[in-house]
Amino acid sequence: MPLIKTAGELLDFFDFHYYRLEPDIAAEEVAAVANAMYLERGRRIPVAITEFGPAPGALTRDGWADPTTHYMIRTLGIQRLLMLYLERPATVMTAQLHDLHAMAGSYCAKFLKGPDPEDQPPTYYMYRLWRHFRGTRLKSQCPEGPVKAMAALNHGTAVCMVFNDQKFSREIEVSLTGVPDQLRSRTQATARWECIYLDKEANELMRTSGVGNHFRAQPYSTYAVLFDMPEAWQPTRTAQRVELFGDTVMNEFEQVGQALPINIRIPPEAIANAVSARVRVGLLGSKPSDRIVMTIGSHSYQLAAGTYFQEIPLASLPRPGTTTVVFRLLYRDGKLGERPSEEAAQNRLRVSSTAIIIEKQPPHYADL
Repeated sequence: MPLIKTAGELLDFFDFHYYRLEPDIAAEEVAAVANAMYLERGRRIPVAITEFGPAPGALTRDGWADPTTHYMIRTLGIQRLLMLYLERPATVMTAQLHDLHAMAGSYCAKFLKGPDPEDQPPTYYMYRLWRHFRGTRLKSQCPEGPVKAMAALNHGTAVCMVFNDQKFSREIEVSLTGVPDQLRSRTQATARWECIYLDKEANELMRTSGVGNHFRAQPYSTYAVLFDMPEAWQPTRTAQRVELFGDTVMNEFEQVGQALPINIRIPPEAIANAVSARVRVGLLGSKPSDRIVMTIGSHSYQLAAGTYFQEIPLASLPRPGTTTVVFRLLYRDGKLGERPSEEAAQNRLRVSSTAIIIEKQPPHYADL
């Protein structure tokens, strides 16, 4: 904050390093930095993560060379951060993997094992799979859950990246919508995919490929699904996402029963052509036994206690003007109106970086 107050008008972007593979905390840090500038100066500037990766010492020499250990700690952690950063194109301008582990000359100082392209660590092949993802972003529609997806159009090829972030396999079908029926049937006939996943029993990274837009995604696997599109075809409109932040960044509950009101200004243009809205909020120090309720207008929503960062779909669109989001702590290691126990007080419960996200989707939008 001192830097923003002193030289905020001179800043083009924020640059910081992140050496943890925890997406929830990474999302909180990105939001806190971006929100601070907006709240102090009333303008937005992007964030550049010019170094990110596991913390030094997260992998031993043997762990870095072992496919299972490397994949489960390093590859999956980086994959989760990539999805997080790519979901925020308006906020995160770049995210650069630092493979040195901040220890130049050590056993993991090189991204590659050697010159052989068929004998590389798992993270190399994960990144290689992402080479397809570039160009114009398309909106992906994916049910909430451990399967995540994002899509793009690049010079006549539509690609959908699918990440099955769970220990179970899952049937997946990727299809085009918002395009003429004749074009959709023709392009879906060209569907093919590449994937990587870990065979734990064999302690081996598997790299496979196939054809079609329907497949069974292996546990903790990443797929690149490709479709051939006519070169001349382009999405006619793009969706917009508007993020509106609260008037405070961090708010702390001091006792059970306390209400924390946070005001968010909704300009009329923000909800023009809006189709949905949701609240994004961070809960710091939350435990599964906590009970926290969020109220907007006449609607109340129970938050997922014990979950650090979450988004709550709203039952209706907010109205122009000032919307007050009220968080109320109903239960936490004590009765209503009592101060928390000494143990609970040491683990402070805070509400952080509250924002209303509005999705605006004009007609004739093509998505994947």
